[in-house]
Amino acid sequence: MTPRDPPVPRPPPGVRQYTDGRSASYVLPLPYRLLAQLTLGLYVGFPYILLGLLLGTAAGSRAAAAALALTLGSLLVPAPPHIRQGMLDSALFRLWRAYFNYSYAYDQLPDFNRPHIFVNSPHGAFPLSQILCISLSNIVWPGFPVHSLAASVLWYIPLWRHMKAALGAAPASRDNARMLLRHRGSVAVLAGGIAEMYTSSPSRAAAATEPDEAAAAGGAIDTTEAAGATGSSSTTTSPPQPKEQQRDGEQRQGPRKGLKGLLKGPKDDPDPAAEEEQGLGLAPERIKLLGRRGFVRLAVEMGVPIVPIYHMGNSKILTFGPQSLQQLSRRLRMALGAVFGVWGLPVPRPQPLMMCVGSPIPVPYVDPAAEPERFEAVVAAVHGQVVAAFQDLYNRYRVQYGCGWERRPLEVC
Repeated sequence: MTPRDPPVPRPPPGVRQYTDGRSASYVLPLPYRLLAQLTLGLYVGFPYILLGLLLGTAAGSRAAAAALALTLGSLLVPAPPHIRQGMLDSALFRLWRAYFNYSYAYDQLPDFNRPHIFVNSPHGAFPLSQILCISLSNIVWPGFPVHSLAASVLWYIPLWRHMKAALGAAPASRDNARMLLRHRGSVAVLAGGIAEMYTSSPSRAAAATEPDEAAAAGGAIDTTEAAGATGSSSTTTSPPQPKEQQRDGEQRQGPRKGLKGLLKGPKDDPDPAAEEEQGLGLAPERIKLLGRRGFVRLAVEMGVPIVPIYHMGNSKILTFGPQSLQQLSRRLRMALGAVFGVWGLPVPRPQPLMMCVGSPIPVPYVDPAAEPERFEAVVAAVHGQVVAAFQDLYNRYRVQYGCGWERRPLEVC
C-alpha cells in the first residue's frame, strides 16, 4: 500500500460529494441515458444472453453454437484478482456513475497504512453501487487498494468472471480473505449475500428473517454463505421525522411528458417503494446482519478494523424474485430467479445512488485457538457495534440522501 494524494481534493467529512463534477440537479442527456441503459442491461442481463445462445444451439442454430462455444472458451483464460485501473477510469464507468448521479460522503478516513474490512450493505437485487464505489478508489483513496470477494459460482460465468477479476475480486473463502488482507490490502464484503437479494422485492419481510450465518467473507460483488445457523430476529429504527424534508440528491428527470413513456414503458414493473408506501411513511429498508458474524470473526482473528458502508438507493434499482426460490438458492449457494427493472428487463432504474462511509470500528486481535471463550465474547461485542454503526449511519445520511428515504426506517434482520 502506497497512499497518494487524491487527484481532486476530498470533501470535508459528512459533506455529500457528487462524482465527476456533477451536482444534485444534473440531468443525463437522453442519448447517453439510453446508452447507459443498453450497456447496464447487457452486463446485468448477460446470463439471459447465455440462456438465449443455449436455446439457439438446442434449436440447431450454428451461429448460436459458435457464439456459445467462443463465449464458454473464455473460461479457460485465467482470471486472477488484479485491479484494472484503466477499466475503472474508463468512459463506461463514468457513464454508469452519471446514470445514477453517483455521490458519496464519509465520516472519517481510514488509516491508509493498514488493511481494513469494508462491510457493504444492502446487496439489493444486484450490487451495482458497490461496483461503482470500487471505480472511485483511485479518486477517494488512491494507492489504498480494496479487493473484494465474490461467490465462487460467478467464476463459472463468462464475462462476469473476468469483470469481477478486473475489479479485484477473488472467489469467496477464508483463505482468500486472509491472503488479500495480508498481501494485497483491504477487503470489501457484502454480509447480506443471497438472502438480501430477495429483500428488494416488495413487502416480504418474513423471507429475510430466517436463521442464517454469514460467510467468512462475503463479496462486494456477491457473496457465498457458510454452513451452520444461529437464531435471528429483527430490529427497526425509526427516529422522529425531521421538520424539513430535504430532497438533496433526488435526480431530476426533466420534463416527464413523453420522456417518461420513452424511458419507462407502460408495462414496466412498479417501483417497490411506490407499492409499499403507507400513509406518511414508506416500508422499511431491510438489511441482513443479525446472525451474520463470519466477517467479524475474520476481523478479530486478524485484528483489522471494520468500516461500515451503506449504499443508499441500491435496494431499489432492480427487483429480484420469485421469493419461493430463496431457500433453494441458499442451499445451492447461487441466486435463482429473475432480475428486472425498466421495461421489465434487467435494466436498472435511474435511482440516485449514494455511498455513505462510516468511521472505522477498532477490532482487537484475539487468537481463537488460544482464547476461544474470549474470542467468542469479542466477536459478539464487535458484531453489536457493527449493527449499531449501520443503524446510526443510515439514520444520519438518509435525510441528506432524500428521495423519500427520510421517511423510510431501517430494519436490521
